[in-house]
Amino acid sequence: MRDVRTRMIAVLLGLLVISGVPALAQPVVSAEPMRAPLPFYPDTERYKGCGTAQLNVAFEGLLIGNSPTDKVSVRLNESLGDAEPQVRAFLASLDFVTVTPNADFELTTLVDYPQTMVLVDAKAGPQHWRMLPRKGENNCPVYEPRQFMVGDVTAESSLALLKARLAEEFRGMKVMSLPQIAGSRDIETCIKAMKVAMCSSNPDAPNVIDGEEVERELYTEEDMTVRVRNRGSQPRYVYFGFLDDSRRVDFVSVRNGADSPLEPGEVVEFSHPAPAFDGRSYAMTLTSEGPIDPRRINQAGAYGPGAQLVSCKPRPPAINAIALTDPLPAVAAYANSLEIDVRPSSSCPRVGGGDVALASLAPWMAQLYDTRPFTAAQIARDNQRSAQDRIGISALNAEQREHHCGGTLIGPGLVLTAAHCVAEGSFAGVNEAKARQTLRVRTGSIALGGGRSYGIDGIAIHAGFVAGRNPSDIALIKLKASPGATLPDRAVALSENSVFAPGTQFDIFGWGFSGEWMSGRGNPHVAIDGRQQMPTEKLRYGPLTAIAPQRCPVSLRVICAASPQGRERQVFTCFKDSGGPLIRTRSGRQELVGVVNFSKGCSGPVPTAFAAVASYGQWIDAAKVWLANNPGKVGRVSDPALAR
Repeated sequence: MRDVRTRMIAVLLGLLVISGVPALAQPVVSAEPMRAPLPFYPDTERYKGCGTAQLNVAFEGLLIGNSPTDKVSVRLNESLGDAEPQVRAFLASLDFVTVTPNADFELTTLVDYPQTMVLVDAKAGPQHWRMLPRKGENNCPVYEPRQFMVGDVTAESSLALLKARLAEEFRGMKVMSLPQIAGSRDIETCIKAMKVAMCSSNPDAPNVIDGEEVERELYTEEDMTVRVRNRGSQPRYVYFGFLDDSRRVDFVSVRNGADSPLEPGEVVEFSHPAPAFDGRSYAMTLTSEGPIDPRRINQAGAYGPGAQLVSCKPRPPAINAIALTDPLPAVAAYANSLEIDVRPSSSCPRVGGGDVALASLAPWMAQLYDTRPFTAAQIARDNQRSAQDRIGISALNAEQREHHCGGTLIGPGLVLTAAHCVAEGSFAGVNEAKARQTLRVRTGSIALGGGRSYGIDGIAIHAGFVAGRNPSDIALIKLKASPGATLPDRAVALSENSVFAPGTQFDIFGWGFSGEWMSGRGNPHVAIDGRQQMPTEKLRYGPLTAIAPQRCPVSLRVICAASPQGRERQVFTCFKDSGGPLIRTRSGRQELVGVVNFSKGCSGPVPTAFAAVASYGQWIDAAKVWLANNPGKVGRVSDPALAR
């Protein structure tokens, strides 16, 4: 038997395109950058005077055609400001990247977070954009194009992540750009699901199931049936998978892992899950004269806002494990493609039951994190505990381990949070001062570990707060910036109301546990279904509604809210959501209504109690004055409202 390495291996890439447009159309070369004006689609009278789209990023427009290069092409937006020379020099050091005005990607910053760098896909049309819940100028809609969060423009870790993302794009381009050879169409691939039915042999045929034409889209968590047939005269090794807009590449053998060829005329049929990606994906089939190792082609792909993780199953971080110098298997054939629009399902629990928050939806969000690392001894002791008793430290990444609480920017460098986040546990009593040295605050990103980090100059704690009890659970933190940096100022307005009619709708934001848990069930780090609880890597949000006071008999300075009745996915707060905001939106204006205090469990029907911000208005003003007059201090501040 000949050595496989000496064989000519012909690999078919059966990418199936619903629109019938070849995935490998010749690039449109232009001497000058050609970019489409920003489109605007709403046709209602309400948006009549809005003109072109308002975006959440600085963006110069869509690319017309493809960039004429075999490298990943990037355009630098002027919003990068003083960081632009450093970023340009970094990109110039990457031999698989070219910086050009006529590029497939635009590196820019968020409008609401000008220090946060994002990579925008300039090829993805507005049909892949989404309208944000908030409104822009003149109450006009704000859109989010397909984008990948990079991070703080000044951080070295951001450049490392940018390199990993572009490396994944480059390898994806290499897979998509394989040439065709004679006989490359001998493998026929058909897929069928609740909303999809199509074959590579006839990609332009109507999408019909049981005599009825259906939409051409898949839903995540929806299995599909894949049928592969060898119409040729030679045995072929066949592999099926997806390549999506995050450049995740994931192939498996059509024989459920067995590496044996598909004989002439043979048909195999198997079940395959929909891609765990919200957006555009390509169903792909590879075939070869000899066996290949799919791991030499597969990669994890990037994910983030606009390319979010919508599967309940965990995925690796956006780091390319394959060296750029590693050659692809000897691939010699490319057939056609079938483009599939993947829609998110509603089956995943999130802030329990919520969704990934878009960056521009919460520019005032803050994260408190603990700088004290777990020791090797602590991790070892935790691993020795039973599954029902352990915290699960070893299962957490660095950002999840250090996450402590949420908070809200209410003024330049001022973060409102819960008192129990800074004056309870290891910070209780005489240890309150330690919170200033131990905790830090991040703003400017929905991702744990992202954005910009700030030290704490001072902490004002409500004088009525007692560790282990619930009243007066509110604190104000004053941040301090490093030399040359500025304090964050994307503050949210404070509500003037502390009493709301039952059914009033709010939104809750947080990185807390997403699994259900009830008080009295023991370890909160293990959900009711036995899953390990951990902070979510992306900020989540979801709706809550005000409930009648008799359902939540607590003090008058507390607002109680629970998941809306009849909602399929119950929304709730849980551990690590403490200190986070309860937001009410009126006429496009967001207001901070409450601060997460406590709940008797993590479940939709169980209400959460929030410190009513409006009832603490005088204390907040007094805390601001105290912090200004007592730099570098942690102290108790009396409430003027209680002095009368």
